[in-house]
Amino acid sequence: MAENGPSDDAVTEQTALLWPGYFGEPATAPPWPPEMRVSAAAYMGSIGSMFEHLAAGFAESVSGITVPVIVVLGEQSPMPVTEGEATAALIPSAQVRTVPAAGHLPWIEQPGCIADALATLRTRMADPGQRKSGRQRAYQHEQTIARPPSNAANDE
Repeated sequence: MAENGPSDDAVTEQTALLWPGYFGEPATAPPWPPEMRVSAAAYMGSIGSMFEHLAAGFAESVSGITVPVIVVLGEQSPMPVTEGEATAALIPSAQVRTVPAAGHLPWIEQPGCIADALATLRTRMADPGQRKSGRQRAYQHEQTIARPPSNAANDE
């Protein structure tokens, strides 16, 4: 992509520099994984797609989601938690899980938080009394209890 924009190496370097800012405590963020690379074309395509979806009525499209949804947010994310909550509020069946002591990548800082959220979602789906859709139910907000880091494999 170098002829029309930044190279993959340049975008990878920029992202590696920003990497610590995605964590709740940037000074203690893990190092950028040296094998991780960013595709400039994929990055630009994602940004373009995001703006297209917003312009096409993102709020209206997500309000039609009728399956149970759980939105996992890091309490210390550089992206405002209130924005994630506002997005969840657009989805009639959404539930918000805020992960304390975590930034934008809570699964790295609080291993197991995604598995816990999915277990909650699975329980909701198994219980017909909790599986509500449509505007009958406002979104719920719950606080995740911080768990000490484990040696278990990271959530996928």
